[in-house]
Amino acid sequence: MKTSTVPMYQSELCEAKYRGRLIASESLFVGVGIVFAYWFDFGLSYAEQTKAIEAAIELEAEAQVSLVDCFKNDRVKTGSRVMMAWGMQFMNQMGGINLVVYFIPSVLVTNVGTTAHMAQILGGCIQIMFMVGAILPALALDRMGRRKTMMWGSFGLGFCMMMIAILLSQAQNVSNGEKCASAAVTFFFLYQLFFGFSVNCVPWVYVPEILPLKARARGTAFGISSNWLWNFFITMTTPVLIERIGWKSYLIFAITNYVFVVATWWFFPETSNLDLEMVDNIFASGEDPVTVAKRMQKELKEGRLRPMGADSSDNEKVVEDIKV
Repeated sequence: MKTSTVPMYQSELCEAKYRGRLIASESLFVGVGIVFAYWFDFGLSYAEQTKAIEAAIELEAEAQVSLVDCFKNDRVKTGSRVMMAWGMQFMNQMGGINLVVYFIPSVLVTNVGTTAHMAQILGGCIQIMFMVGAILPALALDRMGRRKTMMWGSFGLGFCMMMIAILLSQAQNVSNGEKCASAAVTFFFLYQLFFGFSVNCVPWVYVPEILPLKARARGTAFGISSNWLWNFFITMTTPVLIERIGWKSYLIFAITNYVFVVATWWFFPETSNLDLEMVDNIFASGEDPVTVAKRMQKELKEGRLRPMGADSSDNEKVVEDIKV
């Protein structure tokens, strides 16, 4: 419920120039929570097992359009935009983040060769990099831009996964294999840093931004479902991959991240600093959305395009200018 509604609600309330930073702050607090959970879990390893607490949560969803309507390519390309939302959350998960968040202690023991105790300590320290990385977009995502942040982040994640694969493969074949395995740990730290400032936060900002008002509630929920679907997929398959193919597992995620760089450049238009109503006009013109968005960003920097809420008397003119 939180991940489906909070980014959407924030995007509707925030001014365009602050939207990225404020929504990205949510991801920062996710990082804080993960770090706390890791170290809390480490502390509990010295305590007796506690009783599990079960809670039932009822979800009620309201929508202005049917689910079928969300996939219709109308004048503002609602269907394409819903699939962009779904794809953005797909990229959030399929870059391999939950291999690091969920399984890093097991990975360090199985692939790197650390002791279980050291793996727990390193795991907690690695999660701190997630939190540190999330500080940057919380302060500056609107200046960084959605596309560039996503592309550089995916490239960095791919590079880290590639280096981990190379180092772990050499750890099995050379005399100083222990040093190679230890060096691989460095790239787990860097991976979390890259993820924290990029792929961690951009999808949560982008999903409610890219969707039209009429489909924003259902579209956001559908987009976020991709996150949890592929989260489940990674959770179930990662232990098998690590056990069966070892270091080659990281090559898979290296490739997916490099593919995401190209996909972001080719399909996803820039939305930073645009009012949500302006985003509709990226798709309403009938031109390539990425090209239209680049033109709008240029006009915004030159002062020829103003946020629609800046002066209500200019709103109508702004919309017409964007369409042209």
